[in-house]
Amino acid sequence: MQGRVAVMDDLSEELRFAIAASCDTGPDLPGSNFDWVKLHRLAVRHRIEGVVGAAVSALPAEYVPAETRAQVDVDRRSLALMYLGQLAETLRISKFLERAGIPCIALKGCIFAKSHYDPHPEQRHAVDIDILVAPSDFAEADRCLKKEGYVRSCPNFEPPASSEEMVHFLLNAYEYRHSTNGLHVELHHRLLFNPYILPVPFHELLTNSEEIKIADGRVRGLTGNLLAAYLCAHSAGHAFFRLKWVADTHRLFSAMAVAECRDLLVRASNWRCKKPIYLALFLEETLTGSVQVLLDDERRRILKPLLKHCLRELFKVETNEVHGLRDLPDDFRRMVYGMRLTDDVRARAFPVLRSLIHPDDARLLKLDTKWMVLYALMGRPLAASRLVKRTLRPNGDNLIG
Repeated sequence: MQGRVAVMDDLSEELRFAIAASCDTGPDLPGSNFDWVKLHRLAVRHRIEGVVGAAVSALPAEYVPAETRAQVDVDRRSLALMYLGQLAETLRISKFLERAGIPCIALKGCIFAKSHYDPHPEQRHAVDIDILVAPSDFAEADRCLKKEGYVRSCPNFEPPASSEEMVHFLLNAYEYRHSTNGLHVELHHRLLFNPYILPVPFHELLTNSEEIKIADGRVRGLTGNLLAAYLCAHSAGHAFFRLKWVADTHRLFSAMAVAECRDLLVRASNWRCKKPIYLALFLEETLTGSVQVLLDDERRRILKPLLKHCLRELFKVETNEVHGLRDLPDDFRRMVYGMRLTDDVRARAFPVLRSLIHPDDARLLKLDTKWMVLYALMGRPLAASRLVKRTLRPNGDNLIG
């Protein structure tokens, strides 16, 4: 595994520790110059405070400063409270949507934490609760969430009826925040950002979902091949830029036999998400050194540009700076990556189109998807207008992006 050695040798000791904790491979004992503050910053940036805390707690006491152990305890309590809150709210949302006659499926979140992080599901950091409903039920589900105290933050405008189809094409989910408890929810009308990858109809997802016991009730969740395909495609769609997703896919593959993975790849061909699954396996191999028998040298060669992009995204320092002109090269690289992630023609075209069109364009033009070419032509001038507005009025309207 020369590739893995080259990658890992270039990383800091703290980042190697975080990767080992995420992949449950047993971190090396920290050296005398180990930076515990940096490790915590990495854990927060990658949303892996739980698994890093567990790895730190397993070290001999003499290796860990008292203040670090205290921070681990604080993180553990915070994650446990967050998990319990999201657990109860997932169940509550499922119940009130069910009362409204809206079938729903909980994605990832506490469902995946319970099935793959046991006996410590609270170690999985989840920022929001993801709920999937049928496209035909989406508008009513949106109203139900608002009635139950949720305020929609994305899109931060009411899509005109004439352009609602276009907004849904560009966004696979709307985002909400509860006005009282502060919990975040993403309401999905399709699984993935790219509508042409894993385009499984809702009725088929519902038929193949299972009721999963959480708290004192049950909610529907994806299982088996659909769960695995969704998790890999979702993580790959974000270029695995957080170790949280590496931790998820590692636990997913650890629970699957090779024969199950082969069956997954066969089904994934029909779901147009075979490449994301191979990429997840290749990243696992690179970071852990565990040879993936489903990968041959030709497959690794094809995936190498995608892997390189994922590693760049994974290891770069995250900032809170406003998106500007300096970010255009990164935007271009992400667009090319999105195109390479699939072999389907329409799925390849979507990242290009999405780079040209902003969801707010639909509010301004008020046209549906039949006018896609016009949206593409107008997208750049409208983007330039927003950039100027942000530059001149940095505290102005916060449009979605």
